[in-house]
Amino acid sequence: MKLKDLEYYILDEIAKKNFGNLSHHFFETSKTEFENSLDNLKKHGFIQGNIFDSNGSIKNQFKFFFLSEKAESLLSKNVF
Repeated sequence: MKLKDLEYYILDEIAKKNFGNLSHHFFETSKTEFENSLDNLKKHGFIQGNIFDSNGSIKNQFKFFFLSEKAESLLSKNVF
């Protein structure tokens, strides 16, 4: 799978635990493009984590994201 630049930058911010930067405003992109990139990263196993509380409500999803080994390996091979 070929990642878009935005997806690499999202992974990098998660790796640095800069969860406050995970918004479409920070990346200066549309909300739809940002959400699609997150979905794509989850779908292909680059980020993992539970975004739901036990009662089914959404918690602050970004604080519960973590990189998979696949994503960590990808980031270690690329320099931004």
